[in-house]
Amino acid sequence: MNRKTTLAIVAALVILNGCDRPEPTQAEIAATESPAFQPIAEVDPTPLVEYWYHRAESCLDLALSSARELQSNVETFLLEPSQSKLDLARTSWRAAHGNYISCTLYRTQATSSQRQAFLDRITSTIDAWPIQPGFIDYLPDYPQTGLINDTTLQLTQERLIKEHQFSSLEDIALGFHALEFMLWGNDNNRPVDDFIAVASHKADNDIELEPQNRRRHYTTLLTHHLTEQLKLLTDAWNIDNEGDALSLKNMPASAQLNYLLSALYNTLKQQVLAGYFTPAAENDMEASNEAPFSSSTHEALVSILLELNAMVVMEPQGEHQNLAQFIDKQHPESALKLTEALSEVTAALDQLPADYLQDLEANTAKIDTVKQKINATLDVLQEIAGQYDQTLTLL
Repeated sequence: MNRKTTLAIVAALVILNGCDRPEPTQAEIAATESPAFQPIAEVDPTPLVEYWYHRAESCLDLALSSARELQSNVETFLLEPSQSKLDLARTSWRAAHGNYISCTLYRTQATSSQRQAFLDRITSTIDAWPIQPGFIDYLPDYPQTGLINDTTLQLTQERLIKEHQFSSLEDIALGFHALEFMLWGNDNNRPVDDFIAVASHKADNDIELEPQNRRRHYTTLLTHHLTEQLKLLTDAWNIDNEGDALSLKNMPASAQLNYLLSALYNTLKQQVLAGYFTPAAENDMEASNEAPFSSSTHEALVSILLELNAMVVMEPQGEHQNLAQFIDKQHPESALKLTEALSEVTAALDQLPADYLQDLEANTAKIDTVKQKINATLDVLQEIAGQYDQTLTLL
C-alpha cells in the first residue's frame, strides 16, 4: 500500500467516525503527520541478514581468489621477467585490488570491539595508504634509499611485519600499495631489468647485497603475505569458523539492523568521504590518492559504490531481501529516498574524471558535488535509523 492510499483511507475513516469521537489530541495529530514507529521485531530481518552474508561471502571469496591469481602472475613474471609478464601482473593487481576494495562495506564494521580490533589490525597490513615509496625502494633522486637498498636488513616476512608502520603510518612495508609501487615504480617507470636475477653476493651475516635479488625476494614476500592476510579476513566471515556472519545471525533483530545501517554509514562517511574526498577538497592530493602509481583511485571508488548499491537495491536471488526492500515494508518513502540518494552519489562520481586528482582545482566543483551527495545520503541513513529507534554505531 502506498502513502497516498494510506492517507486516503485515514481521511475516509475520520469522516465516517467523526461524530462518535472526541477531538483528537496533539499527540494523535502528530502521529498522523509522521510515519508511525513500528518495532523492528514486527518485521523479520532474516532475509536481509542472509543477503548481507551472501554478499559478504561472495565479495571476500572473489577478493581472495583474485589475490591468488595476482600471486601466481607475479611469480610467473619473476621466474622469467619480461614486459608482457609485467603488464599481466599489473592487470592482475588492478583486478585484485578492485575486488578487495569493493568489500569495504564488509571489512570495516565488526560485530564487537574485539572483532573490530582484529579487522583494523589485519586491514592495515592489506591496504594501508598513502605510502612513502622511498621507504621501500629507490627514487630518481635517491638511488640508494629504502628497504631494498638497506643491506643491513634481512628481508623476511617477520622483519617486514615489524617494519610496517613502525615509525610512521606512511612507512608501508606490506600490502597492496607496497606491491603497487614495486610493479609500477615511481611515475610508472619501473623497468623490467629491476627484477632480473644476478649472481648473488652476501655479507658475512648471510644478508643478500644485490638490489635486484632483494627486490625479487621482497616482491615474493609481499604477494604471499597479501594472500595469507586475505585468507584470514575471509575466514572472519566464514560461518563454519564462527566469524562475523555467525555473530550477526545471533544478534537480536534491532541490533542486526543497527549493524547493517552503521556499516553502510561508516563506509560512506569514514572510508569514502573522509578517506578520499575531504583531503581532495583541501588540495591534499597525496592524502586522497589511494593508488597513485597505477592511477586507479577512481576505479577503487567506483568499486566501493557498486557494492553499496548492490546491497541496497540489487534484486537478490531466492528469498533474500536487499536493504531497500526491507525498509520499504515499514517506511516506503525512506526506502525510496535511500535508493535515490545512492543513485545521485553514483551519478556524481560518474561525472568525475578518472584522472581528477591530476588537476584538483579544475575539478573542485565536481568534488564538492560528490561530497554533497554523500552527506545527503548520510542524512537519509540517520533518518532511517531514527525511524527504527536506532542510534548508529560510529567508528
